[in-house]
Amino acid sequence: MIIRRWLLQNNFEGTDYSDYYVGAHRLFRASANDRHNFEYIREHLHGIDIEKIPSPVLDVAFEDECLIARYMVLVHKNFARGVRMAEMFAQRLATKGYVDPEASISDEEDNEAWASTQLPVNAPSTTGRYKVIKVETGHQGYSTTTYSVTRKSEAREREAAKKAQLVADIGQITGKPVELIARPLDGIVRRWTAVRRYEEDDTRDPVEK
Repeated sequence: MIIRRWLLQNNFEGTDYSDYYVGAHRLFRASANDRHNFEYIREHLHGIDIEKIPSPVLDVAFEDECLIARYMVLVHKNFARGVRMAEMFAQRLATKGYVDPEASISDEEDNEAWASTQLPVNAPSTTGRYKVIKVETGHQGYSTTTYSVTRKSEAREREAAKKAQLVADIGQITGKPVELIARPLDGIVRRWTAVRRYEEDDTRDPVEK
């Protein structure tokens, strides 16, 4: 399968679209052929008879700190007909370089279109932002990117929400504020002390030193 699920990257802030496939995408600065392919796929995906699925096809836009903006057409994973059509377009684009069989754009027209507006038709409002990631190159200085294959982990957010709920529940039971600071109940400070390096001629257990 050529099309891929939208990835919640570790440097992304905004709405999570993990239940969607990327049916089409383009950047703010795109050639005339790329823009035409994007609009062609977008119109055909929206033209399918919609099944009983909430928001089966979405037009989304994201701010990008390196590339200005990204535009995508997303297809819900449960919208089978839309996913099949998006895959068909992706295969045609991979083999032929275009999706519209009647399209014919020359280099001259492409260069002329490059200077025209880069916004897609009916561009949606942005719902997220890709932050810059520093890339160490091994040379003096560094380069930057906004592309990442590392999925964003929400474990800390879930843990913080669980802790906040636990504090609220305890507060309701005790009827007084709850402090999240651990204190010894018997006055004994339980903390590991530093362990000195174990010498070969020393037969004592290093933990008991």
